[in-house]
Amino acid sequence: CNLPDCGDGFKQAGEDCDDGNTENADACTNACKNAACGDGFKQPGEECDDGNMVNTDACLNTCKTAKCGDAVVGPNEECDDGNMVDFDNCLGTCKENICGDGVLDLTEEQCDHGTLNKDNPDNGACKTTCERNSYV
Repeated sequence: CNLPDCGDGFKQAGEDCDDGNTENADACTNACKNAACGDGFKQPGEECDDGNMVNTDACLNTCKTAKCGDAVVGPNEECDDGNMVDFDNCLGTCKENICGDGVLDLTEEQCDHGTLNKDNPDNGACKTTCERNSYV
């Protein structure tokens, strides 16, 4: 004669499930709740599960590990546009594409020769503002 308890193998009122064990890596956690992304227990098919629904930390709300190119600005990322293309506002390294970085931003720059020679404002055919020089 034991009192009903989570983990006794019998689903009681207030329990989603009760599989009779204290294993958290199966379909029923030791709190007698159905396993789900965000419950703090890494289940099969989950890359991570940090127990929160914060999407800007190391583990996304989808229980996938945050990485550059996932379209979510995460730790150590300046931007993340969901692609690994260098020629837009966000580089494939998830750093902002800025004038003078040597990578042409097709959305905002006419040219970009990299670290610009600040002593020469014309810098050849490309100005320090990443605009083409127009010679008359």
